[in-house]
Amino acid sequence: MRHIAFWFSQLTRGSVRKKDRSAAPMEQETCNWTGEMPRGATLKIMNVAGNIEVAGTSVREFRVTALKRGEAGDLPGISFDVSEQPGETIIRTIYSDRLPPSSDAHVHFMIEIPREGSFVGRTSNGQIKITEITDVEAVSSNGSIHIVDARSANAETRNGQIDVSIQAAQWDGSMQFRTQNGGIRVQLPPDASTEFRAETSNGWVSTEFPLKSVKRNSRQLVHGMIGGDAAGRQIICKTSNGSVHLARSQFVA
Repeated sequence: MRHIAFWFSQLTRGSVRKKDRSAAPMEQETCNWTGEMPRGATLKIMNVAGNIEVAGTSVREFRVTALKRGEAGDLPGISFDVSEQPGETIIRTIYSDRLPPSSDAHVHFMIEIPREGSFVGRTSNGQIKITEITDVEAVSSNGSIHIVDARSANAETRNGQIDVSIQAAQWDGSMQFRTQNGGIRVQLPPDASTEFRAETSNGWVSTEFPLKSVKRNSRQLVHGMIGGDAAGRQIICKTSNGSVHLARSQFVA
């Protein structure tokens, strides 16, 4: 069984100015976890409110820092549940029923995992930024998603932009990017081969790649092939309000 180390840092207090211009005392508390992460393992972060930032490293372990912030007295109402399964570690943010509905308490996760690992991140209100991770899944209800140099990725948000760069010309299966309100930009290597399908209700679809075997090609709906044999690979993009752009990177994978 893998060992996970966990510790708290000192509680700090200060004041911030809210949108209503009233000064309110704020507290913040930092929680930390470290643990082994062998090749092929997955780390999952299930947040309620707050941003998630993830960076790939060469170290064979995960390092998670969770910064809790909220008004005085709110932080005891936020806790974490950590569970382990073979090849998977899950850290969940738990909000107590004692927190008032008006509370703006949130948790900002800052994470490092091996580049060859897999990461799943979910938050209801917050942005997600992931850099140099092999396999990525990101979901937010309200917030943009930014993924840099992944080999395979899936992302979904209700309100926010999705910006993804893929470093691999080949991957397995389908990559899907969906938002209701926001644009989508996906960047691929110039030697990528895939089926490409993109749709928007209010906006337009554009691509820097020539399309082959085009099934549909209009301002708001594009469906065709890019490169040679796609071997079952797909990129699917869908937004209700925003544009979709498929960009070509300068470097061959």
